[in-house]
Amino acid sequence: MSKRKLYIITDSFPYGKGEKTFVLPEIEILKNDFAITIVSAASSEIVEQKERLTKLDDSIKVFRFCPQKEKKALYYINLLLFWTTY
Repeated sequence: MSKRKLYIITDSFPYGKGEKTFVLPEIEILKNDFAITIVSAASSEIVEQKERLTKLDDSIKVFRFCPQKEKKALYYINLLLFWTTY
């Protein structure tokens, strides 16, 4: 039986530190029952700071978009959600 899919939309996690204290403990519990995809809106500046990257389990997928640069951010999120359902 395959796991149900869970999408977690974040401001910067797993690239920044601000959401780490909340999101990381939740992921540790949820990954047992869900196939997790993290959708992060982290800016390029945050992503480039490699020391801020949170190491995640290999089963967790990360998709990043930059709404400041992407005029069609919602289009891409919908595309991601549709594409990963198959």
